[in-house]
Amino acid sequence: MDTNVLLYTLDAREAGKRELSLALLDRLHSLGVGMLSVQVLGEFYDRLTRPLGKGLGIDRAAARELVQTYALSWPVLGINARVVLEALRASADHQVRYWDAQLWATAWLAQVPIILSEDLQSSPQLFGVKFVNPFASDFDVDVAFPLPDQRGRATSARGIARLRELLGNVKDVESLISQLPIEQGRVLALRFGLHDGRLRTQEQVATELGVSQATVGRLERSAFARLHKFPGSQPE
Repeated sequence: MDTNVLLYTLDAREAGKRELSLALLDRLHSLGVGMLSVQVLGEFYDRLTRPLGKGLGIDRAAARELVQTYALSWPVLGINARVVLEALRASADHQVRYWDAQLWATAWLAQVPIILSEDLQSSPQLFGVKFVNPFASDFDVDVAFPLPDQRGRATSARGIARLRELLGNVKDVESLISQLPIEQGRVLALRFGLHDGRLRTQEQVATELGVSQATVGRLERSAFARLHKFPGSQPE
């Protein structure tokens, strides 16, 4: 989630967006899928404490408590040298503002597929990370983040079962995938519906990631080659 999603929960001047942001946070929290970043928490504090007109004019002690509440309530992604280097590359290659590129790099390296923001619409997708405006007229939280149903759980279970079968009935498929390079792990997660229960063809994965089908096939083969070598991939 970008900073503006948090800010609108407190902005009485934007009643419609406040209602939408509160509903969105409630849904993400109930599904256990929302994340913040160190960058967002810092920007949130800065905007809270700026004078009215430029910010919300909240005193520093109250702002600190709000930031602390979010930091303790949501997973928070950190920033390291690799994030900065990837942000620099994205900023140069795709003409993205540095701070937007850093938010993208934080999500991309953590395999987070969606950034919720109203400020990043010039590039709606960058190598598999989609920028979604939750305040757009066509955004529907029930469509974007539906509550789980039995069909979705069964589909996800089928994907995990198929992966286990391909790997010789290993114990913890998702733990093994988390050890893969980012691009390989993202391809398998999409192919077998590990995050959303929707299995995809290589062609569909290629479309979502903005790469060729041949690239998806190569990443998938490399992923399976690595997985078969991991110590945890021994059959039960």
